[in-house]
Amino acid sequence: ILHRDLKPHNILLNEDCTAIKIADFGLAREVGIPTGPLAIDVVTLWYRSPEAILGATAYGDSLDVWSIGCIIMEMLRGKPFVAGSSPEDQICKIFAILGAPDGSTGWPDVERLPLWKSYMRLASRVVPLSDILPEGTSPIAIDLATRMLKVCPDHRITCEEGLASPYFQYYHHKCDLSKS
Repeated sequence: ILHRDLKPHNILLNEDCTAIKIADFGLAREVGIPTGPLAIDVVTLWYRSPEAILGATAYGDSLDVWSIGCIIMEMLRGKPFVAGSSPEDQICKIFAILGAPDGSTGWPDVERLPLWKSYMRLASRVVPLSDILPEGTSPIAIDLATRMLKVCPDHRITCEEGLASPYFQYYHHKCDLSKS
């Protein structure tokens, strides 16, 4: 399932933070079910991936991985990773930190996205996420966020790789599947 609107408001914790639930599946879609082009106006702006901002109508779970990366950055920083006031402002701020893509940087299809021409001339640079995180942030947390927040969706880690990150090791529950 693609949630397509992951944000802190849609993540519920119990009182002692031992259980987490995802809420609001109003924009969710099942992966792999052909439905024609997917909507481009999904995900709350501050958690919206570059491909969604640029008008992609075909996307996968990397859309949600980006949103989770933004949420992790917000938890680590105490403020949103990127807080744009419009889609244009949001993508400008993303490119100012992570760099703007082009066909030669490993995202060959970026030039085919409907809104790419509107943003292709944006100035960009690459800033290590560690430079915008508080001093003393765990290198494991920085690594996870860096791997989730790749501008090119094909370069982001998968959900499975994210869950296998040492960042979540403490939260894994051991279970004996042989008894099931």
